[in-house]
Amino acid sequence: TLQGIRRFTQELRPSMLDDLGLLATLRWQVSDLEKQSGVEVRLTVIGIERRFSAEMELTIFRIVQEALRNVEKHAQASKVEVKIEFCEGKTKISIGDNGKGFDSGRSLADLPREGKLGIAGMEERVRLLNGNMRIESKPDKGTKVMIEVPI
Repeated sequence: TLQGIRRFTQELRPSMLDDLGLLATLRWQVSDLEKQSGVEVRLTVIGIERRFSAEMELTIFRIVQEALRNVEKHAQASKVEVKIEFCEGKTKISIGDNGKGFDSGRSLADLPREGKLGIAGMEERVRLLNGNMRIESKPDKGTKVMIEVPI
């Protein structure tokens, strides 16, 4: 209960996000997912790490957190790869799994009506950062979420 409250507040806004930055917090998130679910998660970083505004770091963290939550709850995956690429003028993030996948041929705009609010929330957060998001998925072929945000 007290431990549950601590965990809940840590998930909302981890204090390490302010203290140590986005990458350290994502490493913690990945490690936590592995411990909680047994899913093997690999975090790959390309380019030179940089810090963003507190608001941007929190928003990116929440997007990745939701993508990982979707893997844990729905994908039945055994492996996940999170890739962060620091590029000139933008940051690219991808979260790919080897899970059961789904038909991604539908418009993302249809997802809230189907009860898929997590993906809709991710898309809204990406839009707040003036970025774009794409999802590639096929039944029994896994899912890959690709995000690109300007810096």
